Amino acid sequence: MNLQPTVLIVDDEKHTRDGLRSLLENDYDVYVAPDIAGAIDVLDREQIDVLLTDLRLGSRSYLDLSASMNVTEKIRARFGANNLLDKDPPINGGNACPAGPCNGNTWPTFYDATGRFIFFNVSAEF
Repeated sequence: MNLQPTVLIVDDEKHTRDGLRSLLENDYDVYVAPDIAGAIDVLDREQIDVLLTDLRLGSRSYLDLSASMNVTEKIRARFGANNLLDKDPPINGGNACPAGPCNGNTWPTFYDATGRFIFFNVSAEF
C-alpha cells in the first residue's frame, strides 16, 4: 500500500506536466492529465489529495462580424454577430479565478461565455 499523498497535475503544456512530475514524484504519487477529460478519468479511478491545474489558459480568437447601412437619409440599420463560429471559452474550474468566483467556469471578462450573439439595430434621426 502506497502511503504517499497523491497529486494530479492538469496542464495542456507537456513540458509543464513533465517538469512538475519530475519535481514531485520522489515525495508524492503523481498523476498527470493534459485536459479536463483526462483529469475526470483519473479522478474517477483514484483518490487525489492535491489537484494542480493550469492557470494560464490558452488564447481564443473569436470572429465578430457587423455591418451598417443607411436605409434612408435619416434611418440607419446595424446588424451582425459576435462569436459567429460559436467557439466555447476555455474552462478553468470554479475556484481558479484570481479575483473571486468565476461565472460558468471561465473568465467572462476576457472570454465570450454566452456563445453566438446576433444583433440588429435601427436608429432614426428626428
